[in-house]
Amino acid sequence: MDLIEQKPKHLNAEIAETLYQQYPERINDLYYHDVILNERSVSRPAYRRIAKKILAYAKFGDPVIAKAWIKKLQQAYPRRWAMISELDTALAKLSSD
Repeated sequence: MDLIEQKPKHLNAEIAETLYQQYPERINDLYYHDVILNERSVSRPAYRRIAKKILAYAKFGDPVIAKAWIKKLQQAYPRRWAMISELDTALAKLSSD
């Protein structure tokens, strides 16, 4: 866990899933800040990747937190229609599970 905190760019869904059972709160923070918010591109494919990363988190983590992340991103970027669309799709998948 120390290595991931020192170099969070190495965190991905597989590593987060492994560490989640022991460090759920720390993984929540790191995953959101260093995996979700670290997407640099502002295009539909990038937004789709963000949605997939959130869905991957919801499978091993807390789906309620995943939904909160989606709503937070949608509120933070209300003019990014492509992002809102991709996140709405992810939210629908979370709600149907």
